[in-house]
Amino acid sequence: MTSLAALVGTRRSVAYTPDHVAAERFSLLSFRRADLLLFLLAAVALSVGVHAAAASTRGVAATRAAAVDPNALGKASADAVTIVRWIGPGRYQLEVENTSGIGYINAFSWVPPINLTVTAVTSSEGGKCALSGGNIECTGKMAPPRCTCEAGGDLTVNFTAKGLEPTFANGYWTYYGIVGASLQIQQMTPVPYHIPSARPTFIDLPVCKKGQRSTKLRPCV
Repeated sequence: MTSLAALVGTRRSVAYTPDHVAAERFSLLSFRRADLLLFLLAAVALSVGVHAAAASTRGVAATRAAAVDPNALGKASADAVTIVRWIGPGRYQLEVENTSGIGYINAFSWVPPINLTVTAVTSSEGGKCALSGGNIECTGKMAPPRCTCEAGGDLTVNFTAKGLEPTFANGYWTYYGIVGASLQIQQMTPVPYHIPSARPTFIDLPVCKKGQRSTKLRPCV
């Protein structure tokens, strides 16, 4: 096959016959076809690689999704609000509010940060709580909210812990906040109705009965 340099190189003063011209045209056309074939093969290989990578990604995602317990919600879910209060030296209070659009919260686990060690659960209100493996495990029946824009039922637990005691230096006390704790909802009971995300801004009036007139005390339409 004629080289590319011979086909598209510097022109020389050579007398070309019609046969020479036809031969060079055929060689150039063959080169372009071969180049196009290589381009198509590379495009197909790239497309197959992309589809294989996408399929592999979907497979990994499906495997991870299947490994997640459907009854356990994520640590950063919006189904509950967690509030931790400092009561006194070594004494804390944990309050969990139900803000879920699913239903009742029946069980949850509160995991303290690594620099705080819970030593005992002293009391609880709205459910039963106990210390298990360093975490606070609670069970109860926290009612869902009327809308997810506000809190529903709550559970409060008092506990003692060590590791974040305030320190005194240079004439000032330093109090440390709780950073890194997480709440894991373990069990919920769905409700058979929709929980709205906002309160209604209007109220439907009842239809006036035959002969009834609408009044301020008993409006109707």
